[in-house]
Amino acid sequence: MAAPDIVIPPLGRMYLEAIWMETLFYGFNCILFPVGVYILTTRKTTHGVLIATITVLFALATVHVGLSLAALHQAFASSDVLAVPHGPDLYFAAISKPLPVAKSLIYSTAVGIQDLLLIWRMYVVWDHRLVIVIVPLVLQAVQIASAYTATILLTRPHASLFGGALQAWGLTGWSLDITINTAVTLAIAGRLWWIERKVAPAYSRRRSYRSSIYTVIESGGIFALATLILFIMDVCQLEAAFVGVDPIMQLAVLTPLLLTVRVGLGITHGDHGTASIRPGHEWTHSARAPGGFSVDDRNESSTQFSIPLHERPAKGHRAGIEVKTDTFITA
Repeated sequence: MAAPDIVIPPLGRMYLEAIWMETLFYGFNCILFPVGVYILTTRKTTHGVLIATITVLFALATVHVGLSLAALHQAFASSDVLAVPHGPDLYFAAISKPLPVAKSLIYSTAVGIQDLLLIWRMYVVWDHRLVIVIVPLVLQAVQIASAYTATILLTRPHASLFGGALQAWGLTGWSLDITINTAVTLAIAGRLWWIERKVAPAYSRRRSYRSSIYTVIESGGIFALATLILFIMDVCQLEAAFVGVDPIMQLAVLTPLLLTVRVGLGITHGDHGTASIRPGHEWTHSARAPGGFSVDDRNESSTQFSIPLHERPAKGHRAGIEVKTDTFITA
């Protein structure tokens, strides 16, 4: 009885298309990165955390796309690989080799940094309250551990993507990543919505912060949606889930860069107004402004609001939020 033919997925073509998309997204990153650095370095306030973070992310993106191009060259230009029937497909099917393992490690690291940066932004927006970020940080630690565990399991000879511990750990990491991105993005947007409600009665021009809210949701939703697609494909045991990591890796870098550039240049959803939240502003009461808010609108380019966090704080109590038409994204 003849043995059944082994069906080999067209991984060569799939990776060729995926890496083409990765290089396209990397091109966007090459444009956004210097613009983002320029925005952060030309402002009065130093932004060392953001500059260091986006620099590391861009470096990881560069190394990853370099490894992807090296894999393409090896698969389609090596005489040893091409001499074997379905050589490129078999080459990419060997997921436990050093090159795909290194790419997986870089991807897991970039995703972890991107999530931590998003959590840090939530920490800033929520007036540096540690209690707000405790749960996200715990979930993030579990997510990073799950992703690195999956990468370690990937190094085993003849590792299988589906039906084993590797898939279980991978799905755990992706599900946590989706949860963190979605929850933290909504927490940031919710905080801005709350500020808009408090500020609007005190501001004659009623500048809306909805543009910043939409920008946060749009930018944060890009990577969450892409990760959700990978998660669904992995559950359905489609090889495209692992192939899709290549372009998604660049999205992990593009998302924070895009958010920084859009808000820094005032390219927001439907409005050019942006918002900044800075803790420690002294609370004051004004009979002229409704709701007990003090409005300083002397400088058209830098309007400030003093918002009480409590109904009747003690005189001089530092319990307010200063909102400036700069940008909380680069605070």
